[in-house]
Amino acid sequence: MADLHIGFEEKFKAGGVRLRASAQGMLSEVSEICVKMTVDEIIILGDVKFTIGRVSAVERKEIPTFLEHLSRFAKTTIISGNHDGALTTLLPRGVTLYPEPHMVVEDLCLLHGHTLLPDLPKEVTKVVMGHIHPTYLREGSVMSGKHVWLILKVKREALLTKQQGVVEIYVLPPFNKELSYEGFAGRSGKIISPILRRAVKAVCDAVILSLEGEIVGYSESLQYVI
Repeated sequence: MADLHIGFEEKFKAGGVRLRASAQGMLSEVSEICVKMTVDEIIILGDVKFTIGRVSAVERKEIPTFLEHLSRFAKTTIISGNHDGALTTLLPRGVTLYPEPHMVVEDLCLLHGHTLLPDLPKEVTKVVMGHIHPTYLREGSVMSGKHVWLILKVKREALLTKQQGVVEIYVLPPFNKELSYEGFAGRSGKIISPILRRAVKAVCDAVILSLEGEIVGYSESLQYVI
């Protein structure tokens, strides 16, 4: 999972809008997944927190409890995102902050997505990332404003020097579904991930999927997501 942004509700509270805390809903969803499937490890691909350079009172209250409950379901590992400064001060026993900004597991590279790809061995053919909160924004579409899965096949040489072939990029929707609120589902006019800035120029194929797994579009629809 990626992009929990626990404590984001404080942004709205400051403007006089009160939202129900989303942490409990995310725990319920993890519980349902763990009941249905065999889960050996939970890996969070960054942005557990909402604030960037500090720890808010809400984060200090909610994040340790959330992670402690998460670790009861399975071993829990976090790969840092750009919002995770000072996260180490909030980690309960049994939750690990991975020492590197990326993790390689067999043919997968797991990372948040706010940095360039590291040098990867040829055996790694898939990249799994978050960071951009992929959202379908096409005027007039019933899908407009909804989070989506984004799967890209990209020429490998565009991302990894002196390597030929194709790499698949899986961009996860934010696990916190409440982030569809205005201010979290939109584009600033630029691609905020350096990986995708390079990848978009070398896409061989693409599929955009709804959260339920229905096909929303292909390469021609990338303009509505990134």
